[in-house]
Amino acid sequence: MKKYLVLGASGLLGTILLRFFPESHGTFFKNRTISSKDVSFLDVTDKNSFRLLLERVRPDVVINCIGITKVDLCEKIPEKCWELNSWQPLQIAQECSVREIKYVHISTDHFLNLRDVKLKESDMVVPINQYGFSKLNAELFICSASKNSLIIRSNFFHFNLDSPKTFLDHLIVAVKREKVFHSFSDVFFTPISTTQLAKYIEDLVAIDVAGVVNIASSEVLSKFDFHNAVLKEMSALSGFHLPVLLDAVKLHAQRPRYMALDNSLLERLLGVKVPSIYDMIKTELQLSK
Repeated sequence: MKKYLVLGASGLLGTILLRFFPESHGTFFKNRTISSKDVSFLDVTDKNSFRLLLERVRPDVVINCIGITKVDLCEKIPEKCWELNSWQPLQIAQECSVREIKYVHISTDHFLNLRDVKLKESDMVVPINQYGFSKLNAELFICSASKNSLIIRSNFFHFNLDSPKTFLDHLIVAVKREKVFHSFSDVFFTPISTTQLAKYIEDLVAIDVAGVVNIASSEVLSKFDFHNAVLKEMSALSGFHLPVLLDAVKLHAQRPRYMALDNSLLERLLGVKVPSIYDMIKTELQLSK
């Protein structure tokens, strides 16, 4: 059984991955993860601390979940965004490459797509803001520094209804309290549940896949339709959830409208059929209880 080191285990995805892998060690920076797992404080900008951690834990696989994901914040502090989203992933990749440790980097689907067709791994990628620019450059740096690294493009979801953290969590809570909540009807994506994401990462690592791989649902939905599907599954669908157009909301950073990812490479590599988005919603809700 492979031993995983999850960087950023106190974050939204890191918390799930730490629980998913039986043999894993996690790191936190500001907020410690509530977990029975072995967890360490790590300032990833300190090279020596990271090297010592690798020597102590001796992982087979490192998964990097560290980064700034708030798009508007990245636009306001581009230097910090570049450091955490681009430069540090390169440093991690280099350290892993020297030690022949499998490196898994979590990227994004947040790229401009003018053709409105699902983006394949081989398609040209165009960033539209500082966040997308930093994530794309991280991919390029990592591929150059560590040929055996695995880069995952994805947009994942899960539920923290007892302690709302994500936009989706807050939407569900608001609608249940009969408060009006809006989501975009003209922004399209291919979300994947964190449970499936973790499983596919494990499977890809098991067969030593390298390069960029999309982990995404097969269905393309607007943010509004996806959120409605969640509310329907919870028997909470109501008139308090309303559609809104992207241009109607004043945001600091530009956003892509079509972020759908093509998952055909994933299905071919693993010989699987990705579950429907509706089945994943149902499963993830059951796991959150």
